[in-house]
Amino acid sequence: MRISQPRSRAFSQKNRFFPGYRSSIGSRHHSLASRPTTYCRPLRPVHAPALSDRLATRSARLGFSTCKLTAKVGAHEFRLRALSDLQQYSDEDGAGDRAGISSAQWSLFGHLWPSARVLAEAMSQFAVAGLRVLEIGCGLGLPSLVLKQRGANVTASDHHPLAEEFLEYNTVLNGLERITYRDLSWAIPEPAMGHFDLIIGSDVLYERDHGALLSRLVLRHAAPNAEVVITDPGRGFSAPFTRAMQAQGFACTTLTTPTREDFPFRIRLLKFRRSPELVAQPA
Repeated sequence: MRISQPRSRAFSQKNRFFPGYRSSIGSRHHSLASRPTTYCRPLRPVHAPALSDRLATRSARLGFSTCKLTAKVGAHEFRLRALSDLQQYSDEDGAGDRAGISSAQWSLFGHLWPSARVLAEAMSQFAVAGLRVLEIGCGLGLPSLVLKQRGANVTASDHHPLAEEFLEYNTVLNGLERITYRDLSWAIPEPAMGHFDLIIGSDVLYERDHGALLSRLVLRHAAPNAEVVITDPGRGFSAPFTRAMQAQGFACTTLTTPTREDFPFRIRLLKFRRSPELVAQPA
């Protein structure tokens, strides 16, 4: 049975601390840049019966509703499976609760946010040949899909129990080869993941402690000459992250996207880069 809560109740619930995942549904709605950007249409099956049937069965069993949307990135249109709206919630198997996701947070991974669209646009033009790329908090995975479509070696990560299935579905939906996925909590070291030349994330600085958590994750997984690209709608928590990155030897460049009639959002693009001789060592 689908459990759907009134939005006011969802906003007022106390959010659990959940490193590595977008939280605070209230703070996600304080501006236009905090709202999903694309209208959903009813979902049609992809041309992969086994995958479609498995996800349809899981959706029916857990009781959440999905739809299909289209996002144009550069000259290419990407199709995405998404949650129908922000009221979707079902955690009958307890996977979300075990991951630390409250009912107010549950649906946030399943929407296309403005910051993800800006990051995807940036990745459509980024020089990625020969780079190993990590996306953190991937959600629906649009930036990773863009990178995969360009032939990049990309690993997508999130901590929502359904993120991997949505990413897999969206990869097939766009006719792309499988994208490597990792269930990643920012607070727990994962040395087997190794190092990456480019680390990216959209709207991931939304809690006071996230600057420290994310900077330590970068320290663990950034290659000596790595770049980090973060899109941020301006939630007020980017300054601590920038200071922590500068302490690691990263220099920061900030760009603000111009508003357009078809995209009235102001998103900051934070780009960090360091030289090999300035690499800091983990404690």
